[in-house]
Amino acid sequence: MKHLYLLLLFLTLTFASPLTVLAKNQLVEARVVGVVEQVLEPESRNVESQRVKVVVLSGDLEGREYLVNQDKELLANNPFFETGDRVLLDIDGDSVVIVDFVRRPQLTALFLSFAILAIVVGGRRGAMSLLAMGVTFLIIFFMVLPMLLSGANPIFVALLASVFIIPLTFYLSHGVSIKTHSAVVGTLVTLFFVALLSSWSIDFTRLSGFASEEAAFLQGELGERINIKGLLLAGIIISLLGILDDITTAQASIVLELKRANKKLTSVDLFIRAMRVGRDHISSLVNTLILVFAGSSLPLLVLFTNSGQNFSVVLNYEMIADEIVRTLLGSIGLILAVPITTAVSAWAYGKFGTKIEDGDEHSHHGHHHH
Repeated sequence: MKHLYLLLLFLTLTFASPLTVLAKNQLVEARVVGVVEQVLEPESRNVESQRVKVVVLSGDLEGREYLVNQDKELLANNPFFETGDRVLLDIDGDSVVIVDFVRRPQLTALFLSFAILAIVVGGRRGAMSLLAMGVTFLIIFFMVLPMLLSGANPIFVALLASVFIIPLTFYLSHGVSIKTHSAVVGTLVTLFFVALLSSWSIDFTRLSGFASEEAAFLQGELGERINIKGLLLAGIIISLLGILDDITTAQASIVLELKRANKKLTSVDLFIRAMRVGRDHISSLVNTLILVFAGSSLPLLVLFTNSGQNFSVVLNYEMIADEIVRTLLGSIGLILAVPITTAVSAWAYGKFGTKIEDGDEHSHHGHHHH
């Protein structure tokens, strides 16, 4: 989940401005127009150093040419360049360094493939969910991030954002119906519980929030103004939003289908039967979360395993503990979401029946999860 958010964050930044200025110095886009010389390592055929000619494509220096020396020692992931590559230059007075490749065109192409697929396969619902994604994005960008930067309490910010994001995205993606109302209520109630639990867990497990380099960097830039531990919590709440949509909508759908199949079922019957399906859903999703955790932390896990340390020692490192706590809180959130949403929708359908839904049958029948 977190990687999806990062990708979206990146896309907004890149679409919003042709130039992402990360540091105080000037970052400009340039094209490599020629490799002037390159020194190969004697043994292997690897490039040891390069001197390339670049021409600036944007900003006040457009059209300026520079000769840049790339040396193996400068960067760990030092890439080497070929004529035609688009790169980011960091120009600071007389020193010119190639920071990285420009990846925007490729990212844009990937994003467009995703959008087209969503619309072709998902139809109207797919298009609406893309719109919902856009809305989420704007809320994160124009509400969550500025509030966090101004020093607001991260947990409050995350919950406030959820109150905006959940109804907007759920109604856009799934239409207005008792099913969606139930999913919205179920999700909000679950998030509230998870926020309380997370708040307690982070203190209980003594996490500081400084497991990632980004956190230390933020503290350096913003000092006391930003609450790093709270940021960790806000991250947990926001990433949970993404997974809950799936399970709460599915549970509400199950209750609706049961009620449609047998109008005589009471709220209690509906709850008991829907929970049977819910249990299967929980078991598959908890497994999914573990795989997501392992996938996102693979380099880290390999690093620790390679160091030959005992597994019980490795678990204590904050970087690992941090991911484990996130995964467990996410799993607890998912498990709680099932009975909560099932209870809300069982009560709603038990009380109001399926009249509203059946009038709107065409748009909901097609929407079915797993």
